[in-house]
Amino acid sequence: MNLHGTAGDDSQDIERNNTRRDDSSGTDGLSFDVEYNRQRLENLLSSSKDGIKDDDKNRMNKNDDNGTNSGGPPPILFSKIISDYADGIDFSLASFPSPPPLSSTERDRRLIEIKLLECLSEDDDAVSELWQHWYSERGSTAQSRIEEISEKFTDADFHQCEKDLIEMIDEYGIYFVAPVNLLATLYFMVGKLELSYKLCEIILVLKPYHIGALSGIVQVAIRLRDPDAARKWALKRLPSLASNADIAEADTSIFQREETRQIENSRRTAWVETAVSQAKGLLEQADRRTKENFFGEPESYYDVTKESGTGNDRISGINYSDDELDDNAWQ
Repeated sequence: MNLHGTAGDDSQDIERNNTRRDDSSGTDGLSFDVEYNRQRLENLLSSSKDGIKDDDKNRMNKNDDNGTNSGGPPPILFSKIISDYADGIDFSLASFPSPPPLSSTERDRRLIEIKLLECLSEDDDAVSELWQHWYSERGSTAQSRIEEISEKFTDADFHQCEKDLIEMIDEYGIYFVAPVNLLATLYFMVGKLELSYKLCEIILVLKPYHIGALSGIVQVAIRLRDPDAARKWALKRLPSLASNADIAEADTSIFQREETRQIENSRRTAWVETAVSQAKGLLEQADRRTKENFFGEPESYYDVTKESGTGNDRISGINYSDDELDDNAWQ
């Protein structure tokens, strides 16, 4: 199913749904994929609310008069945008459909993401959990597909991996960043640096704290011989945690080492605080967008931006000073 396209033939959808697997199953022996059906619902809602240009409306009305169109603009596929890019047509996040409405499941996922980001201030254990969380944002089936594709990287089957990832993005949409990040990694590996950089930028609009994209875009900028961009993004990466063992012990007491460690780790704490603020701001924006675009105008008391200043200004980059560039591998 294409998340941002039309529903397609109902019989094919039912047959495809019955062949999918999920943790829960009905008494009739058929599997009911909650994630798949949630995506279908979001698709129907978002399709009805996406803006349609006047020319498109006129064309649709004309087709309706002729009885040749069932309604709705044609789907905007990632594969088409990538193909057009190869022909010299640029794209950005604005080239894609608006985000789907914020479901209760998506809200829960974002709250978990915020908790995992908060844990990064103490240790690095949450890093792997955060990666697992991002991979599983569209359910276990999508996660398994991503893991299978990533394993093929070692086989150097880049063309097939590219095809599989583009198909996934067509199906799940650009707002599922895990396959987008993996595709950016693939393009970096095969030397399509400008395209890799562009995909990283899109990810970092959607998740400014995405540690993999932040690390990856620095490497792409270095390969592009753009030191200004490399330095800009390097200052926004997740700082390392320092321990007393990491600090030189010559002519320093244990108290001096502890003080130095705390100073070094203050950068990490500041990064986490900013990332959490960004994630909360994005959640508030998604909640507001859903209420305004899908369920009517919000009540006046819901306008938290008047009190807390939530908005685009809140979602800003992290600007640390005196950070050094390094050649960390793509996370």
